[in-house]
Amino acid sequence: ETAASTAELLIPVCTSGDTRLELCPLDEVIYCDPVSLVDVASEEIAGKKMSHSGISYDMARALGIRSLRSHMASSEELEFDQLGQHEPLTLRLKNILREYQDDSGIFKELIQNADDAGASEVCFLIDWRRHPCSTLLSPGMKQCQGPALLAYNDSVFTEEDFQNIAKLAARTKETELDKIGQFGLGFTSVYHITEVPSFVSGNDIVFFDPHTTHLGDHIRNQSRPGIRINLFKKSHVITTFRDQFSPYKDVFGCNMDDGRPFRGTLFRFPFRAVEQAKRSEVKNEPYDRKRVTRAIQSLNSVACELLLFLNHVKSVSLFELQERAKHPRVMKQLLGIDLQQLDLRLESPFCISRSKLLNECKDTVLTGKRSSVSSTSASIVDISVAHEKELPLSRRWLRCACISRHNQSAGHIAQGEDGRQRECMPFAETAVELKLTGNSWMPHPTKGQVFCFLSLSQPSGLPFHVNGCFAVSSNRRGLIWHDAEIDKRDSDTFQQDWNSCLVQETLVLAFLQMLQLFQRVCGSENIATRAFAIWPDRILVSNSIWTLFTSSFYDSVFQTASKVMCTANSMQWLHVKDAVFLSNSAQSLPHSEALMSQLYHKYVEVPEFVKVALFRSNEAGMNRLCVSDVTLVKLVFGDDNQEIHRDVKYDLATELLRQFLEESNRQRLLPVLQNLAFVPVDAVDDCFRKPTDLIYPDCIAAKCFSPAEGRFPLQRFRNRLQLAALLDLGMRKDNNFTWDDCIERSENAESLCRLSACNSDQCVDRANRVLRLMEHVEKEKHRYITAAQKRRLQKVMFLPVMTDRPNCYPKEMDWYGSKQTPPIACALSLFRETSKYLVGSGQLVLDSRVRLSVVSTILNVCNKPPPNIIVDHLMLALDFRRQHAADTCIGKMVVDILQALGKHEQDGSLPIDKFLDRIGDRPWIPVEHYLVKPCQLAFDWPWKLLRVTPYLFQVPYELHTIKPFLQKSGVQDRFTKDDFVNVLRQIFKEFRSKRLPENALNCVHTILSQVIASWSRPERMRLRGDLEVPLPSTQEELFLASQLVYDDAPWIEALSNQKTVYVHERISRLLAVDLGVRPVRETFLQNFSTSLSWSPFGQHENLTQRLKGILEGYPFGEEILKELLQNADDAKASELRIIYDKRNYKRKRVFSEGWAELQGPALCVFNNKPFSDEDLDGIQQLGEGSKQNDASLTGQYGIGFNAVYHITDCPSLLSNAETLCIMDPHHRYMATEQTPGVRIDVSSEIWKTFSDVSDSYNSFKHLQLKGGTLFRFPLRTEKMARKSEISDRVVNDAAVKGLLAEFQRSAKDMLLFLRHVRVLTLEVVDERGRVSERQEFKATIRYAPASKQKSVSLDEAIATIKTHR
Repeated sequence: ETAASTAELLIPVCTSGDTRLELCPLDEVIYCDPVSLVDVASEEIAGKKMSHSGISYDMARALGIRSLRSHMASSEELEFDQLGQHEPLTLRLKNILREYQDDSGIFKELIQNADDAGASEVCFLIDWRRHPCSTLLSPGMKQCQGPALLAYNDSVFTEEDFQNIAKLAARTKETELDKIGQFGLGFTSVYHITEVPSFVSGNDIVFFDPHTTHLGDHIRNQSRPGIRINLFKKSHVITTFRDQFSPYKDVFGCNMDDGRPFRGTLFRFPFRAVEQAKRSEVKNEPYDRKRVTRAIQSLNSVACELLLFLNHVKSVSLFELQERAKHPRVMKQLLGIDLQQLDLRLESPFCISRSKLLNECKDTVLTGKRSSVSSTSASIVDISVAHEKELPLSRRWLRCACISRHNQSAGHIAQGEDGRQRECMPFAETAVELKLTGNSWMPHPTKGQVFCFLSLSQPSGLPFHVNGCFAVSSNRRGLIWHDAEIDKRDSDTFQQDWNSCLVQETLVLAFLQMLQLFQRVCGSENIATRAFAIWPDRILVSNSIWTLFTSSFYDSVFQTASKVMCTANSMQWLHVKDAVFLSNSAQSLPHSEALMSQLYHKYVEVPEFVKVALFRSNEAGMNRLCVSDVTLVKLVFGDDNQEIHRDVKYDLATELLRQFLEESNRQRLLPVLQNLAFVPVDAVDDCFRKPTDLIYPDCIAAKCFSPAEGRFPLQRFRNRLQLAALLDLGMRKDNNFTWDDCIERSENAESLCRLSACNSDQCVDRANRVLRLMEHVEKEKHRYITAAQKRRLQKVMFLPVMTDRPNCYPKEMDWYGSKQTPPIACALSLFRETSKYLVGSGQLVLDSRVRLSVVSTILNVCNKPPPNIIVDHLMLALDFRRQHAADTCIGKMVVDILQALGKHEQDGSLPIDKFLDRIGDRPWIPVEHYLVKPCQLAFDWPWKLLRVTPYLFQVPYELHTIKPFLQKSGVQDRFTKDDFVNVLRQIFKEFRSKRLPENALNCVHTILSQVIASWSRPERMRLRGDLEVPLPSTQEELFLASQLVYDDAPWIEALSNQKTVYVHERISRLLAVDLGVRPVRETFLQNFSTSLSWSPFGQHENLTQRLKGILEGYPFGEEILKELLQNADDAKASELRIIYDKRNYKRKRVFSEGWAELQGPALCVFNNKPFSDEDLDGIQQLGEGSKQNDASLTGQYGIGFNAVYHITDCPSLLSNAETLCIMDPHHRYMATEQTPGVRIDVSSEIWKTFSDVSDSYNSFKHLQLKGGTLFRFPLRTEKMARKSEISDRVVNDAAVKGLLAEFQRSAKDMLLFLRHVRVLTLEVVDERGRVSERQEFKATIRYAPASKQKSVSLDEAIATIKTHR
């Protein structure tokens, strides 16, 4: 329908009581939504009538009827004004956000807008609360009641601001030169985080809804997606839609209920939820906690510089309000940034304030007037930053701002036609960080950033920050420049030229003024060097525009009258043309800066990069201002410069020599240094000589003369290269000394030693000098020594004697040289130092510090003493050793002596028989701390860690070189086994009935555990009987092995025989057994042999193989049990029980360690007749039992009994509860060496001691063991079968059950012809000791009256077998 026709419609409306039908025009009707507003709706609301209830919401909206919610809000629709080509609003916003991809920059954009609005304070709140959703402007606003970012500033929107904020992509700052970018393109960056931004300012609240889906009916025109509500003209809106305004309540003082305008502006940006992101046409990414954290971190990273160049904002705060918070006053501060400007009392031209300078610049551009005030402003500001979890941080900055005048390039451009049209401001500013150094604030370099009042996030490479009214890209990412990455629409040639002019001129002027400020603001301490730290370095700048700035700055240093350089000594500020600098050649000299400061009062010390830049700017001028190295050197070593410290001259002379050695400097420096007294000499302080006046210090003649003559270079000038340089410069070198000169110098040395009573060190020094001279002369091939000259030299007493005994020489032993005074001798009476241990107590030895070859070649000092002198010295050493056994040095000396004697014996100069006769029976070979005889030594020692001292030793490694000599003296190649056994017997003899000392005990253990233990078992077992060895007891005494026992049963109480001695616990069980030590269990049982009738027991034939052959005739099956039944009947037992005992008994308190294997499941057989002595004898026979003399017996305990070895390896029986018989064919469990079994007469004490064994026999409570016999056959396990020599059959549970089942089937038939057994019972005892299965067979015999007597006499009967289960 057309709008005209729709407007003519008449709509039914509500009437009182609905008693009549009333129709009204459509534009006079509203419909009620939501239902909650019915209470506030009357029949007429502000001249409107409510539509009839019969008209649905959908129909009302289709007809264009306005809703009650929209009517009550009475909002003014806001239209987004779009520039450029028209496109959908959401698509336009999406394209804009691509330019502002970093959502963390939202804080900066909002601070920028606040500063442009003149606000001094900005606060942010991250509100995680979720607010009520009942009374909202529209149901679609429910999605905006969750977490949000709120931004407050203390300025109020003007009507122009309301218009500007709705202008999409407009650059509204272009008409206000002092504005950074108020509500222009950058504000749209908030759509990174929200779908519906809103704000309160003054009397109004504004909502933007680019999608037109959240405000519902309030957006009646899609091209006007925003509303503005005057809250104080429509106060009922606040009460009606209270939930809609609850997120603002009491946040930063915003209270809409008090009826007063809000004195500030509060933005709210609900974070884009997941559901909103799915439907969003602007950005389809939700804004979650992770992104909030990233934005906070971004703000923290720029906090220290954020407010540095802003015009109005002095404080920025960031708060957080948790989700469960009840009131905004509990918000927690995360960040606080405050800027405080200090009172800087400066004289002209810096006295004007920064704000005044900006206003002056603006007026000049807009009006074209010439400025009447200063063009420079300076200020110091402190920026303090407080983080939630960090210590407060404060940084001080020195700012210097400057504007270009009309007669300067930037000012001329700004006042030109293009400049006025674009309203360019020739304003630039620098900021340098100040740090407290000592008592002064000094400039400190920082990583320079580019600012257009706010940081552009563009590094400059300068050591300071720069700010200016630059032409920047639309997204504020950087300056518009030809090599910058900018949008094509920003590529304006004028803007590039403007930036170039502003950087080269205005910014350079600002920095020059900054440098001049240092002399007023900073202290004098170190300012000369500190100031250059913030000078720009061309290498470090980031792109060509800042390279342009650097070049312009250094050009301006020469061209302007600015005094920007400070002298190093007087702290005088100079123009560059008045300064003096070091040349590159002079700069390489040590202390050049200090010398320049001392010699030139206008010297300025500059860094290398500054000097390079100045040379690039004005090379000719810098060459005139620089001092060369030659000029500086002549000044330093001139006669008039005595005040320069000698150490400085020393370092300078060192460097001059080094440079002279370089080929490039040699010809230039040669004429200068040859005639310059620059070389310091020895023994004379502050004396410098020309190179031509010096003598080469390492020449032979020089070494023999005193340095007091001052003819030798100072010691620090005597390295190889320095001496080479001095030789090239003319230093003399004497090569003309002869042998006569050597004789004269040696006699002079003797005279000096005798006259001045020189000590040993002085004698050595003089002798060495002469000897070096001789050595040098000897090397000269044309200088031969005559025989007469040689004899004369050998008789001169100038060689030093070793007066102090060597370090390793015995301390109390005489040293012959200590008696020589003065400590010198001739060559014919001396021995070389290498012979000191061979002759030192009877002959003179040459001092060890004399080590020149001429001693042996010319002077022929003896190096190999004859054997008779060495043997004499050995006898002295052995006599000394007997008196001073604790001296450890004597052993090494004797080793050296023996090595020398061994060499003499090898070459035939020492007969071995005569030597041994001289030595006699005394020990004379050193080993460790002992002297031993040859019989105690052997060369081969296979045990690396074996020590048997002081009984047996290995020949020390150092004596292996004289092995033939020692072998001829009686040393063995290796020890025999008997040698070690004899050591044990020797110790036993030495310490019989005494406690062994620790060394002897360790020796015994070593032999046993490392030597004897390594023998084979047969070899060890040989040491029994007459050859048995002693072993240590627990009391550390030695006993023969047969006298000791080892403790294999610690639970056994103390033996009644107190003489029992236990073997030492360090002796292994196996070794003890092999050597004849008995186990304590065996000893315990033997102690009862007299009272308990212990006797050997077992089958006497060859066992395991014989039994294995027997089993081949007895197959595994029911015949095994039949044999046992037969034996019971022959024993005249009336009852037989076969019990399968599945229990595993404890294995600790048993007869032996091997017995533990028998404590498992077993087949037990019980009959009610005890064993007789004949039975006990018969069961021990293989092939014949006790039945052979009794024809009435079927086969009692004969060869058939051995069938049980199919089941077990160790059968046993308990007879009459008092006799325990154990058969052990393998000798593993209980057998003795003589017999394969034992018989024990048990008692309560036996059972108590071996309680675990007792349990396996006495746990059958239903059996009367007294008067009966219990057989126990432990089942052969897999482990037992592997080592069994009788049978490899494993008897498991299935095998036993099969055996019982087979026997059970024929059990009743077996009773038919038995004479005595009447009851046969089969039982299974489970693991818990309960009888789980039981079968009983009984046989009853009834006799006829006439045949009873006959049956008894013939022992015949007719049996009637009745089986009872």
